[in-house]
Amino acid sequence: MEPNTDRLYWTIGVIIIGAIIVGAAKIAFPDLFDSVVSYMKSQILGSAILSSKLTSLYSGFKIFG
Repeated sequence: MEPNTDRLYWTIGVIIIGAIIVGAAKIAFPDLFDSVVSYMKSQILGSAILSSKLTSLYSGFKIFG
């Protein structure tokens, strides 16, 4: 049980350090941070739109169901 607890503490510590780094980047470089976030959102939404188009195309070719 003790090695698992040690790993849990390391994992929690890394998550906290990562959150501090992201928060510091948001405060220090707000324009850059916002542009990166908007780019990532456009990439995610672009994938979702493509996926929904392929799904609707596929549903048009279904014979059964």
